Amino acid sequence: MNREILSHIPDVNLFPILSLILFFTVFVLIVVFAWKARGEYIDHMSQLPLESSEKRGEV
Repeated sequence: MNREILSHIPDVNLFPILSLILFFTVFVLIVVFAWKARGEYIDHMSQLPLESSEKRGEV
């Protein structure tokens, strides 16, 4: 049944290639962001879950 449905979609062979390109692009962007992020920013973000709500200015 699935094979019959997929066979009627034009250019169905293009979807796996586009998915791989999209995944690879997002993965590379995340790696570049992590590589270029400043140490102070990473330290600040890592401490956020541990801070009390008063210190962050929340009620």
